[in-house]
Amino acid sequence: MIVVFVEGPSDAETIPILLRKTGQSLKVKPKRRGWLTESVKVIRYIKALQEIPEKVVVLLDSHCSDPIEVKKIVRKNEKEVAKELSIPVKYGVVIHALEAWLLSDTLALEKVVGGIIRSIAEPEKDCKPDEIMKDIFRKNNGQYSKTFHAPKIAHQSDPNEISKKCNSFREFVKLVEDP
Repeated sequence: MIVVFVEGPSDAETIPILLRKTGQSLKVKPKRRGWLTESVKVIRYIKALQEIPEKVVVLLDSHCSDPIEVKKIVRKNEKEVAKELSIPVKYGVVIHALEAWLLSDTLALEKVVGGIIRSIAEPEKDCKPDEIMKDIFRKNNGQYSKTFHAPKIAHQSDPNEISKKCNSFREFVKLVEDP
């Protein structure tokens, strides 16, 4: 079993949908934003699991921070966690937020929104993809709700489309797949 720690309930609901489509099965555990950057807390979360996983992946959003700087922080955390635990623990960074991944599949988004959407060539470029998502819904007479719409978009999404536009998604899938 692979366990993935994510930031918040909408990510916890959406990530398994996207990964199921890649053939991966896992348990996703939501945690509060910011807590996953503290290696002491991650170690505590892992030790509190009822079943010892074969691997843990910690997935953080960069939230307008430089993804390279966030990756430096998480590499340090990986080393600290590795000193304390015998199971592999890897960190992944979503460039800015999960909505970047969801914005990458225009057809999936159109099915959920019910309108024609302009394709976004590089969804990870804008540091507030959730604002882009809100604008898309607003232009189509709707209101975006992360917990309601993100899983719906994920159900319609093609992981291959996401992979074409989002390096962080490709890296995350690889973290989950690699031993």
